[in-house]
Amino acid sequence: MPMMERAVWVILLMSSLIALSKSTKLNVPKLLLPLSVHVPVNITLTAQRGCYKWVSSKPETVRVHPLSALSPPAPLPLSSCSQQCLVSALSSPQAVPIRTVVQAQDPGEREKETLGFSLRAPVSPKQCKDMHVRWIGHAKLAI
Repeated sequence: MPMMERAVWVILLMSSLIALSKSTKLNVPKLLLPLSVHVPVNITLTAQRGCYKWVSSKPETVRVHPLSALSPPAPLPLSSCSQQCLVSALSSPQAVPIRTVVQAQDPGEREKETLGFSLRAPVSPKQCKDMHVRWIGHAKLAI
């Protein structure tokens, strides 16, 4: 194998390993948010690692608030970089469920460039009329 071809393969292998080592995912791949006029329902979305700018594709339906790493987490300004965010469905009596996407954008990502990456979670706000909980399995009690 010529020296130049070997160098290209080494560079490709190293860049693949670096990309794999930086990969991360969200704690919840999809969200089903109940719409409620009286009680807001919030869900915390967390990335495994990294710091992201959180964005909703339809902020009039689903709102995101970045959270601090403190315990308990505190809300941060919307433009802040954080590892987690609070996701809320905004509801009104006339609310129509609309699918939206929450994105965690790498701050290294610039417009029209692909330097960074983003994590996506589809969100479905739905009206919840009733809920049935079914327990499958058994619990062991230590006495």
